[in-house]
Amino acid sequence: SVTLLGLLAFPAMIRAGYNKTFAAGAVTASGTLGILIPPSVLLILYGFVAGVSVCGIVNLRTLYETTPPAMRKGLERMLGTPEGNAELYRDRSPLTHVREIRAPLLILQGANDPRVPKAEADQVAQALHAAGRTYEYKVYEDEGHGFAKLPNRIDALRRTLDWFDRHSGRS
Repeated sequence: SVTLLGLLAFPAMIRAGYNKTFAAGAVTASGTLGILIPPSVLLILYGFVAGVSVCGIVNLRTLYETTPPAMRKGLERMLGTPEGNAELYRDRSPLTHVREIRAPLLILQGANDPRVPKAEADQVAQALHAAGRTYEYKVYEDEGHGFAKLPNRIDALRRTLDWFDRHSGRS
């Protein structure tokens, strides 16, 4: 995920002469608890040829309802509660804007993710399908948040490289 600061830095990096791929990588790497703007929003705003979402948050309301208490407190500090700020939760949730995504999206998710439950990835996959968008969805049944097992890390990297090769016209 990308922090709001990271998203704001992205256009500045482009204006400074960095290419989109480097800038997107730098911005994505800047996110720690980047719950406000996930990388999928960059696909909407900047016209990339393809994107990859790894353990991506898509619906802040369902995340609030299903996440551990410590993360819920973080959401409350940044956004308040869904009951008190329903419109903000809806507007900041990428799921609200999924029909605007034009670039193909590869979704990689751990089935046992305690921070960003698989239900988040399920929602974006269903919405992309309903919108007729190009996507692939891979769930790693033996992983949590991120990919710790070497075979899964290798698989995720291979899938990512293949995804960009296919959608950039390189394969």
